[in-house]
Amino acid sequence: MYPLETKILVCDDNHALRVMMKVMLREHGFNSVSLAENGLVGLEMLRAAAATESPFGLVFCDWN
Repeated sequence: MYPLETKILVCDDNHALRVMMKVMLREHGFNSVSLAENGLVGLEMLRAAAATESPFGLVFCDWN
């Protein structure tokens, strides 16, 4: 189980799916949910978070 303080990244090219995931995660108590519209943006966000020593603890990404 992940603590509610876990930083989460949702990376998907489908806007509606990103928003739905964020809403569902927030309904379950997760408040630190970031969204990326594609893999390149997601990778940049992962690198930036790691560089600030505040990495994401969980990533949901689109397989395709």
